[in-house]
Amino acid sequence: MPGVAMKRIALLVDNLYSSTYQQEVVAGLIATLAERDIELFVFIGGPLLKDPEDPYACTRNCIYDLISREKFDGVIVTTTVYAFISKEEMVRFLI
Repeated sequence: MPGVAMKRIALLVDNLYSSTYQQEVVAGLIATLAERDIELFVFIGGPLLKDPEDPYACTRNCIYDLISREKFDGVIVTTTVYAFISKEEMVRFLI
């Protein structure tokens, strides 16, 4: 409909280069959301708060600061982004 803003969804991933899982998630969401006139914005950062295998991974997370309730209608977070934090830490991040 003219004059009606499209819905916007933010997707948080930590790797698209070598992660087939996340590549498939993105491809599926692009196809599904396009059918529904919903825009998808993919944010490639790092695991939230900590990563025992890469102490510098969290520095990529500043990209997540671009996400706000005013800009997006929803957020999808892949499991690889929150693999190293508790449920409570994840809730705090999303609020």
